[in-house]
Amino acid sequence: MSKHRLLPRTAALAAASLAAALAAPATAQVLDEIVVTAQKKEESIQDVGITMNAFSGEQMKALNIEQSIDVARFAPGVHLSGSHGGRNAQFTIRGVTQTDFNDVVEGPNAVYLDEGYIPAAQGQTFGLFDLERVEILKGPQSTLFGRNATGGMVHYISRKPTFDKAEGYADVSYGIFDTDADADTMRIEAALGGPLTDRLAGRFAVMHSDQDPYLKNLYNPNDQYAFGAATIGNGSSNAPGVDAGADLADDQTTAMRGILQFEPSDTLRFTFTGNWSETDLST
Repeated sequence: MSKHRLLPRTAALAAASLAAALAAPATAQVLDEIVVTAQKKEESIQDVGITMNAFSGEQMKALNIEQSIDVARFAPGVHLSGSHGGRNAQFTIRGVTQTDFNDVVEGPNAVYLDEGYIPAAQGQTFGLFDLERVEILKGPQSTLFGRNATGGMVHYISRKPTFDKAEGYADVSYGIFDTDADADTMRIEAALGGPLTDRLAGRFAVMHSDQDPYLKNLYNPNDQYAFGAATIGNGSSNAPGVDAGADLADDQTTAMRGILQFEPSDTLRFTFTGNWSETDLST
């Protein structure tokens, strides 16, 4: 006969309360109510009759979403397809995708940044920073978001400046990859915004990511027996190139965003947004 030890009622209640208290902060980060603009107006996601996923900026930070294509990992029915070594990554929503990876061909799933359409697939992969939320709408969305939203659309919305008070933040992270390449990574993200006048507010955000290549390349271009190191029949070299032995999967990205919001009246608002980014990585 087995014996079970029972906790007193007060001890059991205390243990349950402690477990709930410890779990509450993590749950609150993921289960906040989100206001979306899927129908070109601000509504609670619970009131929108569209199949969609939405993540706030705090939720994306808790889920470690740092790239635009990372949202596909947390949205059911959303996947990625791509070519050219990952430089051309495209969204697949409910099986609707693009099989032509030509530079000038637009996919059937629209990608927007602050209501601006990004037609080129190469431009749809970028670092995320200082975002208010991201919305993923499934099914045809051509009525409000154009004919290239056959499968759906992905909309990234930046955090806007406020007229209440100045606010900002800075976030620095550092990590080391456990590979033979001895690679490390560092990411810096910061933003500052607030009122400039009674009717004008601004916000400036910056992100810098410096990641060493963590994939060790075993090719040695100086080895005479290595592939392509020798010459071919006509005496010319067949080597892939001087950087053929470089390690891979690095990322050096710097991005900036500036937003000005002008409200001449209580019913009229003008928003001016400028984005700039530069990425350097091995191929």
